[in-house]
Amino acid sequence: MLRDVHYEVDVDLTSATDGARTRTVIRFAGDAPFAELDVADVSRIELNGRRVSTDAWHDGRLELHGLTEDNVLVVDAEVAVSDDRAGLCAFVDDSGERFVYTRGAHGARARYMCCFVGVSATYDVRVTAPADATVVSHGRPTRDGAAWSFNTSLPMVAPISFASGPWVRDGHVHVRPSVAETLRRSNVGAVLDAALRHHEDMLGVPYPYDTRSLVFVPGYGSQGTLNAGYWTVHEQTLLGSVEDDWRAYVLWVLAHESAHAWFGGVVDGRTPEDRSVSEGMATYACHRAMEALAPELEPWARFHVLEVAEAHEADAAGDLAHPSLLYAKPAALAHQLESLIGRDAVDDGLGRFLRRHARSQASMPDLVRCWSDAAGVDLASWAHAWMETPGVDVLAVDRATRTVRRTGTRAHCVPVQSFDETPTGLVRRPLEHVTAGATVPDADVVVLDAPPTGYVKVRLDERTVEVLARHLGSLGADTRATCWVALAEMVRDGLLDVDVVRSIVRDHADAETDVLVRDWLRKI
Repeated sequence: MLRDVHYEVDVDLTSATDGARTRTVIRFAGDAPFAELDVADVSRIELNGRRVSTDAWHDGRLELHGLTEDNVLVVDAEVAVSDDRAGLCAFVDDSGERFVYTRGAHGARARYMCCFVGVSATYDVRVTAPADATVVSHGRPTRDGAAWSFNTSLPMVAPISFASGPWVRDGHVHVRPSVAETLRRSNVGAVLDAALRHHEDMLGVPYPYDTRSLVFVPGYGSQGTLNAGYWTVHEQTLLGSVEDDWRAYVLWVLAHESAHAWFGGVVDGRTPEDRSVSEGMATYACHRAMEALAPELEPWARFHVLEVAEAHEADAAGDLAHPSLLYAKPAALAHQLESLIGRDAVDDGLGRFLRRHARSQASMPDLVRCWSDAAGVDLASWAHAWMETPGVDVLAVDRATRTVRRTGTRAHCVPVQSFDETPTGLVRRPLEHVTAGATVPDADVVVLDAPPTGYVKVRLDERTVEVLARHLGSLGADTRATCWVALAEMVRDGLLDVDVVRSIVRDHADAETDVLVRDWLRKI
């Protein structure tokens, strides 16, 4: 209903209040019943040159009446500092210096300005800050005394973001003074740059913004966000970047958030349900970057344990609103699609999707059509079975018949790892691929979907569990990942005694080098 939306946002952080005074000027064409206005107080509302009573503002919304084809809405407001890490937020450094930043959510109100939710728009932003402050936002700033001005280089759906304070800067990375020494020892700037280069090469689409700015904030309400070339990331990522145990976590955060420059930046989801396009493909691109930049971290094994297992649980329970079904499941299915059409076709389809729908919004069916064009295969039935149909299938080995049993209706073709137990340990047989009903090797250990490339629950037979109890830690990371998830799911589904699995964890968890994987195992 709205088009040609442009914001002029003026934020004054030097007022006597602890929060800010803001003026929002919205120029837009079309019609809307209301604008979002979730602020502390409103002093002036003007629509197309006429004053509007503040009575039109209630319950976090501003009623709009008497719109014309082209409109100008002006709102002056008082904004309070948030107490729940959403909206206008602030913290005080150990040195006593004060920092202010914004945190908005995709598809949510910007609690520091008048706005339309979920509408693509361009922005001009001016932030008036204390004399000792540096303001970081979208693009290169133009400074006039205490006023810092920014222009977005691309339309954005998410609200504007900025951070103000006496930041310490190293290149494009900004931190509070008390962690400046950590920044000097950290490689986070180089990691972000490497991830961006990988995404460019993989997708064949250049990084879309003129600049990049990364701000680390203590106590940030999520791992991080990217909005039009401006990253706000939880400070724990910076602190972890100087610890070997947290290498995988740091790369995971920065590779995921950098992928949003394309998925969410170049193209965004058309509806809230289409967030699987931005979050799911950012998750997939993240793990592709991890695989390329640090293969020794075994990113797909880590992904299976820490993310896919959670998606299995939510999918089996019918919890369709669970975040893992927006993040992990679409990424796992894109990884699965590689075995059907090839990795090059998956990448080609992603690139086509970004170019075809650049600077607009799109849906998962749009992406599937691009994959179909890239592969020369109609993937509509695959998408219906996997992307659109909830639930997760189960694959198990029937030892009596040595065949693969399936619970569910989808077609599966998964790798199977098999091992013979010898006095010196397990001896691996050649990797095979099997479908439902196929014959599996007559081996001491048989593990379906290892390495994990499908999206399916795996059951381990009694003989396999017995041998794994002695040897699981000696297997490769990908096979261990499948086994760990299968053991945990069998406990959850009442098929295996939890004490059996906890004994295996005690004996073999030390084989895992990732601290988060070890933590996950201890919670079984």
